[in-house]
Order: sequence, then C-alpha cells, then structure tokens
Amino acid sequence: MINSHKTQFFVGLGDIFYTNQLNQVQEFLQAFAYKLETPFFNVPGNHDLYPDPVRYRDLFGKTYFDFQIGNEYFIFLNTNRRGNATIHPLDES
Repeated sequence: MINSHKTQFFVGLGDIFYTNQLNQVQEFLQAFAYKLETPFFNVPGNHDLYPDPVRYRDLFGKTYFDFQIGNEYFIFLNTNRRGNATIHPLDES
C-alpha cells in the first residue's frame, strides 16, 4: 500500500525494532524496509539504539540529519541524548 502512493521518501519515527540485535534488525529490513520503493529514513527511538548505539550508526548512518527538496527543508533530530550519553530504553529518569 505504501508503494502505491509514490511518495518521495518514508520516515520511521523510531522504535522500529525492540533492540538493535542483528536478528531483529535483519527481520525488520527484510519484512519492511527492503520492500519500499522509496528512500527510508528513521529518526531513532530509544529501542533502536539499544543495546549498542554504535551498531545502529554502523547500519543506518548518522542519528540526525537534514535535507532539502524544493522549497521544503527537513530536519531529523536524535532526541535520545542527554549531553554525551544516549538514553537507555529502560531508564525511568
């Protein structure tokens, strides 16, 4: 259904998998992302970055980015940071 809309891109709003263990990431990619006929962008949720934020960046790139299409400017921010630390998904504070 998403492909039938001929969109310019698709934005995931985080928590696209429960943890970023490779089996969960691969399952998501094969079941959804690879089937899209448009670029896929994700704004990472806390579960996307857990337990290894570096693994997420290695697989998906920067956790924040921006781009322009015509007169529209798109900004994607990683809201899972406090200073230099990434927020743990089970952190209640």
